[in-house]
Amino acid sequence: MLLAASLLFVGACGSGDSGGAGGGDAIRKVTIAPATAPAAQSRPAPDPADAAPPEPAWTDPRLPRAKDLAALVTRSLLAFDNASKRRDFTDFHKTVSRPLAEKLGPADMLAAFAPYIEKNVDLAGIAAMTPVLNPPPAIDPRGLLVTSGYYPTSPARVLFTLKYLRESTEWRLIAIDVHVQPIPLPSEAEARALAARTMTAFATAVRENNFAPLVAAASADFRAEYAPAQVAAAFKDFVERKVDLSALASTPPAFDGPPRFEGRMMVLSGRYPLAGFDAVFTLKYLPEAEGWRLVKLAVETAKPATTRPATRTAG
Repeated sequence: MLLAASLLFVGACGSGDSGGAGGGDAIRKVTIAPATAPAAQSRPAPDPADAAPPEPAWTDPRLPRAKDLAALVTRSLLAFDNASKRRDFTDFHKTVSRPLAEKLGPADMLAAFAPYIEKNVDLAGIAAMTPVLNPPPAIDPRGLLVTSGYYPTSPARVLFTLKYLRESTEWRLIAIDVHVQPIPLPSEAEARALAARTMTAFATAVRENNFAPLVAAASADFRAEYAPAQVAAAFKDFVERKVDLSALASTPPAFDGPPRFEGRMMVLSGRYPLAGFDAVFTLKYLPEAEGWRLVKLAVETAKPATTRPATRTAG
């Protein structure tokens, strides 16, 4: 179901506890997932290669800086969200452009957004996020600042198109179009391909004792929390015992159930039946611009069985 609110008016203007080898005693579950940030002194020195990309530079000098525009968009949508929840657009009305304010009063806005308000949509989660602006913002022929994009929320994505009119030194809202669109869960085939990609990358990391590519392909949250050396330390039992996971590439996983959401995360769990043991996994992902990105990785080995062994969580 697509929930939408639109007001378009334009006027003049880890660590694993070790058991035995992968093919013998089980290696108990090792979990790597961002949690509370460790103390600053315990963080490894940042790798210059992992530095944040430079702030986009727009070619049109009339446009706000990317950081300022992102803040403006978030501020506008949170003001709209607050008005919708309170069912009172008085304060929101004070923030919009003069043409829009003269065209529609607070009561008119309440009536215009009534279908959206009745759905009890909550946009509060965008407060700590940076919007993805796509396509890039532009100044249209009427001099309006037009910006579209989305917030990487889940299990529903917040999409928007906002238009602003320059009044004195401020950009003020003249049009708002907001959609809250549920993110579809992967199909069975997509889930198999996603699990295979992650677990094959994990198998390669274990074989080569190099977890940098696995971390580089993970979510921003994961990369911010863990350096490759920390992930390697958590999975050292797999490396030291030379657990052979190479058959993952040609073995279909046995999932515990269909893909599911747990809060913001999409979850895949199950096992790969390999020669002499099972590789049991729980993989959690967040939606990013490039698709599903790993945010939690839990892997253990177990003797082939129909039930999961007793485990503990680390990391």
